[in-house]
Amino acid sequence: MTHGVDTFIRRVEVRSSLAVLVAGALVFLLWNIMEPLSLILGGVLGIVNLRLISKTVKGIVESGNPSKAQRALFVSHITKLGILGLLLVVVIKTRTFNPLTFLAGFAIVIVIILIEGIISAKRV
Repeated sequence: MTHGVDTFIRRVEVRSSLAVLVAGALVFLLWNIMEPLSLILGGVLGIVNLRLISKTVKGIVESGNPSKAQRALFVSHITKLGILGLLLVVVIKTRTFNPLTFLAGFAIVIVIILIEGIISAKRV
């Protein structure tokens, strides 16, 4: 079972990376350098978020203690959302990156996760 999940995560990481790079290249052709950098930064954060979620869930499944696992999952998600929110505030306040393309990069990863989930569900 773990092998299938690891394969799924790896496939999502590879496809998300490719999609973010292609989208970054297209955005670079249309706008200045900051837009593709914002998009790539958002995509990288989306991939890091996916890795953290998969490690947290894997640790919870292997722990065997449901109440402790629920607390760990809650703390992990609140921490990640707080960090993401803080990064978004920094992006908006410093005006170094475009917040919309930053969120678009993050959204690309989420869309790839959904597509891969649908494909995997159809195989089963």
